[in-house]
Amino acid sequence: MCTSGGADRASPRLLLEGVVKRYGRGAPPVLRGVDLAVRPGSVVELRGGNGAGKSTLLRIAAGLARATGGRVQRCGAVAYAPVAALEESRFTAHAYLRHILRLRGRWTPADRSAVRGLAESLGLDPRARLARLSTGSRKKVLLVQALLPGADLVLIDEPFDGLDAAAAETSAGLIRAAAGRGAAVLVVSHGPELLAPDRRLSLRHGRLVEEAVAAGARVAVRVRLVEGGRRTLPARPMLVNGDLLDFSVPEREASALLRATLDAGGEVLRVERRAER
Repeated sequence: MCTSGGADRASPRLLLEGVVKRYGRGAPPVLRGVDLAVRPGSVVELRGGNGAGKSTLLRIAAGLARATGGRVQRCGAVAYAPVAALEESRFTAHAYLRHILRLRGRWTPADRSAVRGLAESLGLDPRARLARLSTGSRKKVLLVQALLPGADLVLIDEPFDGLDAAAAETSAGLIRAAAGRGAAVLVVSHGPELLAPDRRLSLRHGRLVEEAVAAGARVAVRVRLVEGGRRTLPARPMLVNGDLLDFSVPEREASALLRATLDAGGEVLRVERRAER
C-alpha cells in the first residue's frame, strides 16, 4: 500500500496485477494478464522484440495509457523518459530541466548541482537548444530529467538508443545509481545488455517471462578528486558532482581504481561491494 505522504519503503513503487491491453474490440490482446512488482532500490529490465508491447506496458505503468483490464498502482513521484521527444522544443537543455524540476516542486541548490553533474557525466552542453541537438543528445536530456533526485519510480524507454558505447555505459551506471538512492527503476530495452539489473524479464506473446541475470559482483566507489586528477584514473565516473566522483566497477578493477585515486592525491570516501546475483 502507498502511504499518504508518498511511497512506503516496504512496498513496491509499481504494482501491476492482471494487466490486459488490447487495441479495439475483438483485437487480440497485446498484454495478457501481466503481473509485475518493482521495489525501491531495484532495477528491472524488460526486453523483447519490436512490437512485443514493451513500450505499451511502460506507458501504462507511467499512467499515459489505460489498461483494458487489471490493476495498476504507482507509489510516489514518477519520472518517465520516452524513446524520443523534444524535437520541436525551444528550450535550452538547462531551461527544460529546470522547468521539469519546478513542475515537480523542486529547484534547490542541490537540484542545480545534480543537473550539472549528470550533464557533465554524459558530455551534455546544458546551454544548447534542444531543437538543434542530435538524437543522441536529446536522449541524454531525457535521461537526465528522469534520473534527477526526487523520483520514487523511474521509467525509461530504450535508454541506449542513439548513444555511443561510452555514453551508453555511463547511462547504465547512472541508472544503477538512481536505484542506489532508493528509486524503483523499470527500463525497457532491446539493445546491449549493459545494466546488470536485479531482474530481467522478457515480454513474449503478451506475457512476462523471467530470464537469468549473469552473476558478477561490482563495487561502488566514491572519491574526492581535483579536476586534473581524473585523467589518471582507469575508470570513467558514472556521476560527477563538483569534486565528488561516483564509480561502479567490476570487483576485479576496484583495487586499481583506489590506487590511482590515492596516487593522484585524491580521497576515498566510500567503498561498497554489491552482493553477487
